[in-house]
Amino acid sequence: MNRREYLATVAAGVAVGASGCATRLGANSALDGLSATQATRAIRAGELSAERYASVLLARCEQARTLNVFTSLDPQAVLAASRLVDLARLRGEVLPPLAGLPLLVKDSIDVAGLQTTGATPGLRDNRPAKTALALEMLQAAGAVVLAKTNMGELALSGTSSESIFGPVRNPYDPTKFAGGSSGGTAAGIALGVAPAGLGTDVAGSGRIPAAFCGIVGFRPGTHSGKPYPDTGVLPLAKSLSTISPMARTVEDVALLDAALRGKSFRGLVPLAPAQIRLGISRRFLWDAAEPEVARVTDAALAKLRFAGVGMVELDLGDLLGKAAELQGRMMMAGMQGDLQPYLDEGDSKLRAEDVLAQIQAPGIANLFRIALRMRLPPGTHQAWQAEARAMAQRLEDLLERAGVDALAFPCEPVTAQNIKDTADTTPWVVAGQPITPLTLVRNTSVAAGLGLPAITVPSGRSAQGLPVGLEIDAPRGHDAELLAIAGAVESVLGPLTRPI
Repeated sequence: MNRREYLATVAAGVAVGASGCATRLGANSALDGLSATQATRAIRAGELSAERYASVLLARCEQARTLNVFTSLDPQAVLAASRLVDLARLRGEVLPPLAGLPLLVKDSIDVAGLQTTGATPGLRDNRPAKTALALEMLQAAGAVVLAKTNMGELALSGTSSESIFGPVRNPYDPTKFAGGSSGGTAAGIALGVAPAGLGTDVAGSGRIPAAFCGIVGFRPGTHSGKPYPDTGVLPLAKSLSTISPMARTVEDVALLDAALRGKSFRGLVPLAPAQIRLGISRRFLWDAAEPEVARVTDAALAKLRFAGVGMVELDLGDLLGKAAELQGRMMMAGMQGDLQPYLDEGDSKLRAEDVLAQIQAPGIANLFRIALRMRLPPGTHQAWQAEARAMAQRLEDLLERAGVDALAFPCEPVTAQNIKDTADTTPWVVAGQPITPLTLVRNTSVAAGLGLPAITVPSGRSAQGLPVGLEIDAPRGHDAELLAIAGAVESVLGPLTRPI
């Protein structure tokens, strides 16, 4: 087949199979429902044209514009990159594992030639010359950047409502927020704009929007350093921050995780539900849960128990509350001086103080003012890290004594709430209780502070049709085991019905 014949097959929606025979592709609606694993397998096998696949997803992008998902989108560049994948296959080249996989990338992760705005006015002109190292690894594995996605201003938001591009809207109800700060990536994946993407996570910024949008969000363990490179990532608190793979399935998150670690992906370790024991610590992790979240979560746990998953009720005392409080202190301290090194690293002429002076959301500006006024004695950060290690060890000892593999709990105590004006700092009220930004990071900050691997998977929908996420946190160093557990949980609970 020559290039002209190949282009004709792409235009007709036909892929060339490994045998050289043309095979008719499914409908567009079926293509935008493919998982990343399914899509890459089909592209490598010659059953799916990467360019055709990209064109279908770009059409979905047009439908997503009203939800403020994107900050940068260049359809011609996406199609050109996808075309190169198809031509490489036609030349008989062995395609890399992520060949032709379109990814959504949070607008705090550098992509050469595109702006990295962090959704804040002072970074509108921030155009790094280099792509973030982690993203370069995915591109080397064949992935294509579909678009950069909207987010909460400077990654300090649990809603993604505070953005110069407007609030990210929840695909299940556009009057509600999508969660943050990686809201655009989560909303886009839920809509079928792309099967997977990248967010970041400091206190839950990947898991929170994943829970609110009904997808999977993963935070790798960070107890012994960063498993993924973070050069070229706009930091909030660099010591706590990590890239967060996000997707519609656990398998797809594991696919990205392997590529970000520079490893081959051989699939999830198969686990039967009966091989899993989950710890249920209702103190602290359930204290703020609204009735609908508690109902959906308990129903999911009952389904898991019926499938054979072991459940152990635990009382961890005040350990988890102290861990969340410690994470908050560490994050505020990290906000003091991490922005300027990032700007210098990208050869930017911008100054951190000028960027921070232009923050548009009053609540975020106030948090930075508080952080910048903090005066810490020498050795404070090292003492906090030692405290975090001791807490993590104590938690792991308790789990081991109870014969528990991981903790399971509601990722978010509430469902997505109405979008408010950024100047409105009054709390939401749910079931008579005030809901503040701290409520949104209450449960997710535990793993972030202790360096535990953590993942959220969809557990169901509320009576109002809004997604609820089940978070699972594992001991340090058990990232692969956590992904296997999450895969088994997902197989029992099943995916959510996609938003219309």
